[in-house]
Amino acid sequence: MKSERVFMRAAPWPIAVFLGTALTCEGGWASYLRPGSEATVSYADTPEDWRLNNARLVVTPGGETGNIDARWNSTVDIDGGTATSRGSAGVLLETSRAVINNATITAQNITSSTSEASFGLHLYRYDTDTGVSSAVVTNSIISGAGRGINAFDGAEVSLVNTTVKGNAGVDTVGPISGGVGMVLGGSRATMSGSTVVGENNGVVMVSGRTGAQSSAASLVVADGSAVVGEKGSAILVSAGNAPAVETRIDVANGSTLKGGNGVILEVENAAIATFNVSASQLEGDVLVQEGSTAKLSLDSNASLTGKVTNATSLAIDDSSAWIMQGHSSVNSLLLNGGTVDLRGTTPEFSRLTLGQLEGNGTFAMGTDLAAGESDFLEVTGTAVGSYQLLVQNTGVDPVQANDTQTLVHVAEGDAQFSLLGGKVDFGTYAYQLEQNVAEGGTDWSLVKTDELSESSQAVIGLFSAAPTIWYGESATLRTRMGELRNGTDQGGGWIRSYGNKFNMSAGGGVAYKQVQQGVAFGADAPLPSNEGQWLVGLMGGYSKSDLDLQQGTSGTVDSYYLGAYSTWLADDGFYVDALIKANRFQNHSEVRMSDGEKAKGNYNTAGVGASVEVGKHIKLADDWFVEPFAQVSGLLVGGESYDLDNGMRASSNRADSLLGKAGTQVGRTFTLDDGAFVQPYMKVAAAHEFVSRNRVSINENRFTNDLSGSRVELGAGVAAQMTDVLQLHADVDFMKGRNIEQPWGVSVGVRYSW
Repeated sequence: MKSERVFMRAAPWPIAVFLGTALTCEGGWASYLRPGSEATVSYADTPEDWRLNNARLVVTPGGETGNIDARWNSTVDIDGGTATSRGSAGVLLETSRAVINNATITAQNITSSTSEASFGLHLYRYDTDTGVSSAVVTNSIISGAGRGINAFDGAEVSLVNTTVKGNAGVDTVGPISGGVGMVLGGSRATMSGSTVVGENNGVVMVSGRTGAQSSAASLVVADGSAVVGEKGSAILVSAGNAPAVETRIDVANGSTLKGGNGVILEVENAAIATFNVSASQLEGDVLVQEGSTAKLSLDSNASLTGKVTNATSLAIDDSSAWIMQGHSSVNSLLLNGGTVDLRGTTPEFSRLTLGQLEGNGTFAMGTDLAAGESDFLEVTGTAVGSYQLLVQNTGVDPVQANDTQTLVHVAEGDAQFSLLGGKVDFGTYAYQLEQNVAEGGTDWSLVKTDELSESSQAVIGLFSAAPTIWYGESATLRTRMGELRNGTDQGGGWIRSYGNKFNMSAGGGVAYKQVQQGVAFGADAPLPSNEGQWLVGLMGGYSKSDLDLQQGTSGTVDSYYLGAYSTWLADDGFYVDALIKANRFQNHSEVRMSDGEKAKGNYNTAGVGASVEVGKHIKLADDWFVEPFAQVSGLLVGGESYDLDNGMRASSNRADSLLGKAGTQVGRTFTLDDGAFVQPYMKVAAAHEFVSRNRVSINENRFTNDLSGSRVELGAGVAAQMTDVLQLHADVDFMKGRNIEQPWGVSVGVRYSW
């Protein structure tokens, strides 16, 4: 390797002062490469400083150097090497190029002078007549005392899987303080899978320096990368001492920005910045000082969580969202289907002030009508387009005197606002959005309606479900009791599966659909009787009822029950059936409110009911029979109180029922071989529910569950005696009443005689 020792002259004073590039090496000597020459540093060479003049320096794996000063179209190739400087740049490129891979470049500050700085990688050019400097850095670590990378005058930097750190060394040169990961003055930097950290700011961007150089725009492209300002803003854009030109920042593909002061982008000193975020989720504030310009955009599933102050414009596409954290202001907002969430992640309400609004999209807003507070959107200029308000729901009633809450004020324009979901649930009732002419423009306000909220409907529906559950469970037992009237007088065990659907009308308090599925089982035995036949038994079972109150609001009731029953049949066909049954109802409601959020609540109640049926089994010619009957059933269900997790309070005094029924059953018995038979039948009955005043209280508002009224019941079935000890059964039912309808009911069962 051939080198020549020469004395290094310092750079011109204005450049040295502004850029912090005091180039005089310790002792003033270095290995010098003349124009056209080339040298290689390997692992066996002694570390020393290098000065290149239109030359090339290659550092191979394990090679170590001091600072590298490359000028006038020189080339530096470092692969697996180390460059460590003391008091100057680790690698300086003046109108030169570097390819750096698997390297470590460190610049140490060894002086207390306020005009001295050490940059890890320093790129610039002497004047406009020379070419720009460039560096491609891969899988490397660069650190500097003051600045990790300092790039000016159109320099181009490419970072791939590289870490850059700027320590807060002695660096007060020019308008930029020390502790910056990367400074760009009219230069471009692309980052892929890389991290830039500054003890103060992560990245500082300014226009090109004044004097011999013209102003130029700076550009940062962060692709899957991170920029961190440990104490200050992640990215600071300033016009510096040069005329302001537009600076651009592209943040893409999962990149992150973090500012120790909570600011991810700060624009000051009359600077101009364009900030594009794509497919990244950023957290932090954007601060634009008066007199500066910042144009922001969010697209391709991007999000910004933070406060925006004094931004010039913001555009949000239909896959992206801005989640506000505190009061914000934007001169012009364009929504291309995007979302602005004023609710943020804190309990405080926010105010968004816009100069102009256009496009279409969604504003998510929080409210507390009980306190008369909410998020607020104000457009001081013109608003055009169509927007939806996604308003946070609650189960808490507002104060009586505050049935109206203004959410939006627009000074001018024909913008239209509507509620997502068509309404908002506030406690017991739903609210709608109304437009009103107000002083200085138009207001959009929430106004109370007489329509029940989704939560209220779920509460009323659950409280009214117990009677239909009890009757659905008990209906299958009637067929078991009827087996004695078929001439089967021995006891046995039995099991039945059943399902029912009920439609409840709004006249009963709230409209909903109820589907019940269950299983019942039991055993009975005959008792001695001087007259007729007497059978007694025990039964139990479980059913699950699903309530559908539309729009995603639902309820579930799990019912567990035990009972006793008895049938007495006289010789002339007269019979008496009796049943007493106790239930435990486990109730659960899940409410999908109009804002898409869910509220839940659950409670348990107990009930006991009894039924007595009298009738006569009359045999007719050709094995036909007719069986007229009358029945009275009663149910008592205890009241209960419970809360939904959205703040709603609900209670019920009871859910009782008193049902009278009269009807007849007609069928025919077809005798088969060996004593077997098949018995199809049809039934018809008229029933009347007498209880009409089951009370429900929701947030101290009282309502009545009314299932009273008359109804008609129809049914058909078949019983088949297969052997002396085995009988099968199946039937279907239909019922229609004023406040209740049963489109279908089915049951199948089997009995085995002892």
